Amino acid sequence: MQQFIYSRTVTVLHSDTDMLGFATVPAFISWMEETEYEFLRTLGLSVSMTDRRGRYGFPRLIAEVDIHYPAWPGDNLEIGLGIGQTSGKVIEYRFRVERMQSGKARKVATGRFEVACCRFPREGLPYAILIPDLVLERLDRGLGE
Repeated sequence: MQQFIYSRTVTVLHSDTDMLGFATVPAFISWMEETEYEFLRTLGLSVSMTDRRGRYGFPRLIAEVDIHYPAWPGDNLEIGLGIGQTSGKVIEYRFRVERMQSGKARKVATGRFEVACCRFPREGLPYAILIPDLVLERLDRGLGE
């Protein structure tokens, strides 16, 4: 079972919805991204950083969301983040979106990101690099290991 190590609450706005009043896939992706960013900030990390060799970061390889139940304007949703596989150059984040309903958490959506660690040279194209030890150590700390 997935362990969710970080969470935040968002309120669904009218601008997050479609013509039927349901929260859209782009809204869920945005909430998941902001949850990832906040989690990284709690560890002193970011999706774009620099070291002695220059700039590196974590662009998306995959962004998926499965909506299980609609969310409407005014709903308060809890976005939970967990770390899946972390290997070499890729980190997998897993998400669960829930809404409290009648005292019980109702699963609204699940999602997943895969991000690659890439170097961004001043000239030339980005290229994948191994995840720096600093990042791995802080992610382990975030996992409570």
